[in-house]
Amino acid sequence: MNIAVIGTGYWGKHYVRILGSQCTLVCDSSSDARNKMKALYPHITTSESVDSSLNDSIQAVVVVTPAATHHAIVKAALNAGKHVLVEKPLTLDVAHAQELYALAKEKQVTLFVGHTFLFNSSVWHLDKIIHDRTKFGELRYISARRTNLGPVRNDCSVLWDLAPHDVSICSALNRGSLPISVSATGTSVLQNSSHVDVAFLTITYDNGTIAHIHVSWCDPHKVREVHAIGSKMRVSFDDMASHPITCFHQSVDVDPQNQERSIFSDGDVVMPQVEKSEPLKNQVVDFLARCRGEEGGASGSPKHMSSRDENIGLIVVKVLSAAEASILQDGAPVKIQHE
Repeated sequence: MNIAVIGTGYWGKHYVRILGSQCTLVCDSSSDARNKMKALYPHITTSESVDSSLNDSIQAVVVVTPAATHHAIVKAALNAGKHVLVEKPLTLDVAHAQELYALAKEKQVTLFVGHTFLFNSSVWHLDKIIHDRTKFGELRYISARRTNLGPVRNDCSVLWDLAPHDVSICSALNRGSLPISVSATGTSVLQNSSHVDVAFLTITYDNGTIAHIHVSWCDPHKVREVHAIGSKMRVSFDDMASHPITCFHQSVDVDPQNQERSIFSDGDVVMPQVEKSEPLKNQVVDFLARCRGEEGGASGSPKHMSSRDENIGLIVVKVLSAAEASILQDGAPVKIQHE
């Protein structure tokens, strides 16, 4: 399969590396970026034109460009009959996302959204623990924090830059339960930021659970955490830690002898070993399997956590669009419509 990578900057260059000889064309408006790719991979053809990726010699396209450009580039690639892997978020508009999924179905090609954390082996392990009801109990809520001091983007807000990771994780961990409303607050506190650069989201799901997400470009600490609280255990995923998963065997229950009294129990703290793999490589393997019409993807990838479930890509756009609307309404809950 001959694959074109459109956008070879900070993130796109990793796709080129992973694809190896299957990447035969890179498109980038920067001559420096094109020259770097040519020096590293002499077999690659370089171009500054996206149209060059639409020729008959290319079967699939990887789009790693600013979010605001996704709709036009992906639409052109789908119309040309190409399989497409596009970095998150799919689009900045719900109608555009729905249009692209419908177009992919019409053209009978794969449209795959790059929610990379769904291919992180630690997130797979987190999911496995949460759905062991005997040990974890019932899922009560999820909290996530994704902060750092920059980098500040000028093409979209922190909602569209950082929150897609945690929205996709929370949706996958809820295994089919749909988000039904979002309440969000956010503001711009950095002088050089023209968009919301810190935000807090609370998502309600139709199974009764909630998820709270904090994202920021202006926090002095780089944090990548997800915490799932169950009736029998709390499990934490820290992507910055050497042991990313920690299980806290703690619980709180109502005293059956006294309904007004709570009983707290403290147990072991366990840090299970997780077999590590490169999430982006897992994602590419899954995408290529889809392009070949195969069910199997990356080894160990739970099907419900894969972007082969197109609902994840669309749900993320719906949640973030509702969050933007909620911010404009001072945090008022905004309902999410599902067909």
